[in-house]
Amino acid sequence: MAPRLEQILHKKNLGLRYVVRGPSAAPATGIATVHKREQAQVLSDCFGNLKDSFSARFSASA
Repeated sequence: MAPRLEQILHKKNLGLRYVVRGPSAAPATGIATVHKREQAQVLSDCFGNLKDSFSARFSASA
């Protein structure tokens, strides 16, 4: 799947990168607070720049 996505995104001058939590022997920590922190970091890494882009796009038109 990644090669196809990279091909499509390359045509639009966009990139693809993988966002994951750090390596671990377990698929989840089993500790709710650690899970929430890791999940927040993954989401921020994925979508954090979209918030800035979205804000800039729509605050300029207001």
